[in-house]
Amino acid sequence: MRQWGTSGAEIGVGFEGNKSTGWGRESEVDAWKQYVRWSAATVNYSSKVALAQGVSFGVSA
Repeated sequence: MRQWGTSGAEIGVGFEGNKSTGWGRESEVDAWKQYVRWSAATVNYSSKVALAQGVSFGVSA
């Protein structure tokens, strides 16, 4: 039987990480972090558009 290495898709499966050995493979606990990008969004529920830092364009409607 041939043994194949992990492809990175098996994040939920533990694979005995050995990052501290210097081989560069993370343990299952931290492996997901290299595939995730954190982001944030602000939702304005007002009927007015709020401009950043109080910017004003001086246009009247």
